[in-house]
Amino acid sequence: MLYAIDVSHHQAPSALDWTGMRRAGCDLCIVRLTYGTKLDERAAEHVKRARDAGFAIGAYAFARPTERAVDQFLAFCAAADRAGYGLGEDVIPALDIEDDTSAGPIGPEHADFFGEFAQFFRNWKSRGCFAYITQRDWNRLDKPAWVLDMPLFVAHYAPPSRPEPATPNGMPWCIWQHRVGPFQMLGPSGYDREHPLLDQSRVRRLIFFNGADRVFAEPGDEELRRVEATPDAAELRQARTDAWIRAVATEGLAAANAENLIAATGRAELDTLDDEADVDSEGENQA
Repeated sequence: MLYAIDVSHHQAPSALDWTGMRRAGCDLCIVRLTYGTKLDERAAEHVKRARDAGFAIGAYAFARPTERAVDQFLAFCAAADRAGYGLGEDVIPALDIEDDTSAGPIGPEHADFFGEFAQFFRNWKSRGCFAYITQRDWNRLDKPAWVLDMPLFVAHYAPPSRPEPATPNGMPWCIWQHRVGPFQMLGPSGYDREHPLLDQSRVRRLIFFNGADRVFAEPGDEELRRVEATPDAAELRQARTDAWIRAVATEGLAAANAENLIAATGRAELDTLDDEADVDSEGENQA
């Protein structure tokens, strides 16, 4: 099992302890690139800081039914170019399917819109995309079958006693956003309404642009992550992750690219756009 965070302009890149989260064992950072047709103002810096700290990189688009799917897809492509996302060793994107507070709740009338957007993403770089969705929202869309053909990134802030999330049609999950609150590796599931600081996920399966499709269930992984945070443990954890990055990167990439990912050097500061505020007043399900 791997662990991930996802970030948007709600989190200031300079305020996050990137090195500390990596040393704790968090492997993947999923960055919001767009909100509808608007480019997230902090996306490029998030990607840069996450790469510099040694995170694997993913991304997502917050889909808005009030705008055309094709326009939002083109905006995402532009944002990916600006942020330097879409390398062979990067994780395929996620389409965020949930309520847009300025447009009202989603319903069956929006299923075709999300399906069209998902089709654009499936064809981008020919690798597909995750569906970020809850079981409840899938039901509200009238249970579209195309969701079940996508790898699932589900949000369910279940009680800590629940070992698995609810998913559309009970399908297997790839990424489970189980916790919102202060960063805590191996923290309990739930939503901290007082301090909804950071979305945190458990990861079972990732698909990469270079064609790698990996399931993470190493027998010693949980034990490794639970050991005391000594220098030796940090080195062991880093060596394991570096080996994983190299294995993924070399499946279709030159070895030099894998070394560049680990070293994360020489990356220029990128332009950013967008000052759109899209805070969900209820704090629920906002990726």
